[in-house]
Amino acid sequence: MSTISVALMALGLFLVLYTMVFLLRPARDGVGNKKDSLGCGFVLLAGLVWSLALTSYLHDRGAGFRLGFGGALILPALVTVFRPGRKRIVPAAVLFVVAIVVASSAFPTLKQRLAPGRSGTGVEQLRSAGSELRARVAKAKALTAELKVDRTRLVKDITSRSISDFDAVAGDTDVMRMLKELAEIDQLSARAATRLGHDEATLDRIESAIRRVDRLARAEALTGDAVSESELAAIIEEARSPADADLPSSVESHLERRQLETLFNQIRAE
Repeated sequence: MSTISVALMALGLFLVLYTMVFLLRPARDGVGNKKDSLGCGFVLLAGLVWSLALTSYLHDRGAGFRLGFGGALILPALVTVFRPGRKRIVPAAVLFVVAIVVASSAFPTLKQRLAPGRSGTGVEQLRSAGSELRARVAKAKALTAELKVDRTRLVKDITSRSISDFDAVAGDTDVMRMLKELAEIDQLSARAATRLGHDEATLDRIESAIRRVDRLARAEALTGDAVSESELAAIIEEARSPADADLPSSVESHLERRQLETLFNQIRAE
């Protein structure tokens, strides 16, 4: 879960606590209606914050906004119940009915999130795995870019020595050290490229599965036709990652004299 999502949920809980304290605190004598009410601004703010927080929690924008603003529209009715004599009952009752109508269609989504079946748990695991993979892919791309910069610098340093014979290179400690470092960079680049390709392919499958599940959920809410557990399970199983591909061996295999000589000849030809 992102930092913004956590912050929104924390703010949403703060507004819930504030509302509870306001409702349970006895009304002061002589206080006017405006000062002794939550106010339209608070209701709109609570609806927006709760909508965004629930959207992040449910992974469903429509359900999140319906529940968030539905909960906010109930607040005037709660004020009327807990602080009688200061609000008119009819507007509060109308808003209460509107809140139920707005939020009711999102209750199945909330129920599924609070008490998911086996397939629901699998979907949440896919979402979590997708978030982790996206972060890992971003790190792998950043590492690849850094390795490319380091390799360019090393190649420039080696070729600037104007050494044309590898036997002369073998006697130069500094150049041999740079060649070994260059070989390590090439090995790390190969490993990073292999891992990146594997992770991107897995991420594509996971994101495709999540889109399919979300599409089925929207269709279920619209048509009323329940999606079978076996259908969801098949989608989840299809998205599961295969066994990791064999990665290149350790950097030690690149540090032999003949391989270093080949590498030296390659960078001279670049």
